[in-house]
Amino acid sequence: NAGPTNPQKLKELQEKQLQQAVPGGTNEQKVWNYFRSQGLSEIAVAGIMGNASVESTFSSTIWSPDRNFKGLFQWKHDDRWVSLQKWAKSKKMDPESIDTQLKFAWVEMTDSGSPYYDVGPTSANNAYKKLIAGEAKTPEQAAEIWRRNFERGQGDIPGRQREAARLYKK
Repeated sequence: NAGPTNPQKLKELQEKQLQQAVPGGTNEQKVWNYFRSQGLSEIAVAGIMGNASVESTFSSTIWSPDRNFKGLFQWKHDDRWVSLQKWAKSKKMDPESIDTQLKFAWVEMTDSGSPYYDVGPTSANNAYKKLIAGEAKTPEQAAEIWRRNFERGQGDIPGRQREAARLYKK
């Protein structure tokens, strides 16, 4: 059985899946479990997690010291965070929930309707394409792909790579 072929049934199934809790006892476990369940390799997920560790220590409610960025992946408060809030509201989800933020990150990477899906050579979709294709051969390379394409930040590149390698070994 290939699943529902009726577009309405497929949409209903997707909406139901959005409401399901991501398994895991800690935020760190939830990040691992969610991205692995989406088909990303252990190396790719370790790279994502290395960034999340440095960005937010896996907190979905943390603000950056300058209060310009918020959440697990430190979305800019007047840009991507606003998009996350609107998306969460449309799905009747809590924008500060780790589950919501993981699912929104996936939307940014895979939904062509997302404003951050394809914004040039560094985009959320490029992060997805490179990670799903297995371009990263090490957790450190995966951390750099995620930083350059999804996060687009400059801070603590060696720390992100160290964390990715440490989390991969766990």
